[in-house]
This record gives sequence, structure tokens and C-alpha cells, in this order.
Amino acid sequence: FHIRQKGATQRKLVEKSAESVWMTSVMSTPQLRSILAQGRRVTGTQYDTWESIALAFSPWLESCQREGIQCISVPVLSDGSTIYPSNQFLSVPWLETGRFDPLGRDPNPKDIVRWLYHQTHSLGISLLPVFEFNGSLASFASNPEATEDMFQSTDPAISHPLWNPVHPKIQKEIQSVLIEFEQRYRNEPGYAGYALHVPS
Repeated sequence: FHIRQKGATQRKLVEKSAESVWMTSVMSTPQLRSILAQGRRVTGTQYDTWESIALAFSPWLESCQREGIQCISVPVLSDGSTIYPSNQFLSVPWLETGRFDPLGRDPNPKDIVRWLYHQTHSLGISLLPVFEFNGSLASFASNPEATEDMFQSTDPAISHPLWNPVHPKIQKEIQSVLIEFEQRYRNEPGYAGYALHVPS
């Protein structure tokens, strides 16, 4: 993981000092999908709504506050899907499924990230968004032309080749996504940077 935080501050999951203990609750992508599914079950909806999202996250956030958790880490981009609107990344509605609703009640992608910033700030908790660049190269909006040296060896466990994260074109695409994210959220309450995970 590469962590970028505002003011160039880097924290481990648990940071101990003589005066305090910094604790972070880390949510994985499967856990995120599970918590969103739980919200849909509670509301009786097949697709994500703002009501189901609030019912999914609120108990977890309140539990973190009671347990003295100072920071939560949530994947905001994983497997070609995001939980925020992006012009640089062509997200498929895999994490947030509201756009699948055949009735078209909420056709626009929900900005769950902005909602999380406000919710965590009100509870006195920091939010550390995590980018997991493990999807298809076609997810980038610029649709870069693929060359063999842009990929690592194919992993038989996944359906597409792994990117080569040190390739200049890959780095440029990742940077465009991160710059857009920072410009979009840097003025949100509690913004402190993000964590980056690339295949290796």
C-alpha cells in the first residue's frame, strides 16, 4: 500500500505513542459489497438507494465511534467499479448498483464518498479512501492503446492481465484518476489523502 495523506503525514494501522493509540478500521472490497447488500436486505430493495446505503453504513460508523476508532479505510475504486462519479474512470455498477434499477429511479451514480466524508466528520472519525487498481485497462476513460509491455504475466485466477504499474502510460492513467479525486474532495471536511494499491 502507498499512502498519501494531506500534510505528508503517514500513519500505520495502529500508531502507538506514550500518549495515544491511533486505530484504523479497514474495510475490504468483499466487506463493502456485503455491507451494501445488507442495506438492500433491510430496505427490501434489489438495488442500492440512499436509504439502503445509510442503513448499511450507519451502524458500522457508530460502532467505530463507540470503540474509539479514529480512522476508517474504505475501498472507493476496485475491480473496475467506483463509489463516486468519475470522468477519468469508466465505472461499472458493480459496487453501487443503483443504475441497474429497471425503473430508473436513480440513474445517476451516487457520490457515496462525499456522503462518507460528511458522516465520518460528524462522528469525529477520519476517512482514508483506498484505490485498488485491479480492473481492466479499458476502464480508463482515455482508452489507452494496449501494448505487451504494459502488462505483467497473466494471472490465471483473474480474467484479464495484470497491469505493469511502473509503465509510464499506466502511471499517467492512474495519476489522472487520483488528481481528479483530489480536486473533487480536497475541500471536504476531514479530507486527509488516500491509499493506493496496485498489482505487483
